Amino acid sequence: MGLADAIYTSMSAMDAMDAGISTVGNNLANISTSGYKEGHVQFGDVLNSVLGQTSPDDIGSGVDVQAVTTEFTDGSIQNTDNPLNFAITGSGFFTVDDVNHGNEVDYTRAGAFSLDKNGNIVDPSGDILQGYLADASGNIGKTLTNLNVSADLTASVNGSAPAGLTGFSLQQGGILDGSYDNGQEIPLAQVALTKFNAPGQLANAGNNLYAATDASGKGAVLTPGEEGAGTVMGSALEASNVNEDDQFGQMISLQQAFQMNSTVMQSADTEYTNMCNMTI
Repeated sequence: MGLADAIYTSMSAMDAMDAGISTVGNNLANISTSGYKEGHVQFGDVLNSVLGQTSPDDIGSGVDVQAVTTEFTDGSIQNTDNPLNFAITGSGFFTVDDVNHGNEVDYTRAGAFSLDKNGNIVDPSGDILQGYLADASGNIGKTLTNLNVSADLTASVNGSAPAGLTGFSLQQGGILDGSYDNGQEIPLAQVALTKFNAPGQLANAGNNLYAATDASGKGAVLTPGEEGAGTVMGSALEASNVNEDDQFGQMISLQQAFQMNSTVMQSADTEYTNMCNMTI
């Protein structure tokens, strides 16, 4: 390896360490973001080959960022006072209608939902939670759809006087009950969960959303408690899974690696300059 090679190799390492530091910084910035999943940079060595041919004598040409993967371990559960805050324990994702991007279907672990003015159950960006609606008798349907409870703001069951909707509660199996001012509780909907065989291959779509890819495969739409999709708790949010101590440990290692490669590059540059001066 010549001096020029040493310079370029060190530069590749500094670029890669910079990407790692940026990823750690993003993880720490989102440590309080509900449902956030930490990212990890995957590094790989770059082989110096000639015309695509390799040999045991080939010297590496630095390091490359192969991918930024997402760690989908569960975060801790934090209780809230909002009955439309949902937290997943397990491998499933909430399914949402991404109204900001052509109504495409996206997936999220962030369960901070609320009612909009039209009676839709939405996330903070207005994306609509999907699941199965119940009929007037509380029987859950079989068609996946956007969850809208505008038709349930008043209810009359078995000939009773119409009653006003006063609140919600999430029951086992992801059944969302409506509470009415006459004391009745009626099933309104069931939350759907989508499970992927390769969740690490989902594409980050921003705003805590993920999009399916060819590598992730098509998700299986399930209900809570079904086929390993996980369970859903109401009046709760899943915290980010970022471990502060681990992130600071990674930050120190990456900064040290950056500094060492900066020293190598500076030394090689000095030697290269000296060689050039000797030829004058």
